[in-house]
Amino acid sequence: FAPHLPSPLWWSYLSAPHRLAATAMPLSKDDVSGIETVAHYTHDEDQAYLMLYGEGVFETIPIEADYTVGDMKLWLNFHKGKDPAEYDLVGPKGCWKMGAGSEVLGDEVVISEGMGERFEN
Repeated sequence: FAPHLPSPLWWSYLSAPHRLAATAMPLSKDDVSGIETVAHYTHDEDQAYLMLYGEGVFETIPIEADYTVGDMKLWLNFHKGKDPAEYDLVGPKGCWKMGAGSEVLGDEVVISEGMGERFEN
C-alpha cells in the first residue's frame, strides 16, 4: 500500500516582461477574487501571464512581479476549490531554461524570479 501523494499542478509563464520583484506581500482573498482568467496564449508586452494546468485546471491569469506560489494556491482555492493539501505546484528547477527540469515549489517562491529575464511562448 503506497501513501497518497499529492497530484502535481504545472505552470508556465507567458509573455512576461522582466520586472524585478519587490518584497512579496501575500495576496488576500479579496485580491485573488479580482484576478480573472484570460484567453490562453494571450500576449501583451506590458503584462505577465501565468498558465496553470493539471487535473481539473487549465487557466491563464494575469500576474504581477511579486506574486508567489502561495498566492497562486490561494487563487486556485478561491476560484477552483482546490485544497492546497491535495496538490503540489511544480515549476522550473532553479531559473527557467530549456531542459532544466522541474521541481515542487515552496509557497514563498516568487514566480518572476524563477522565470529569469524573459520567457515568451
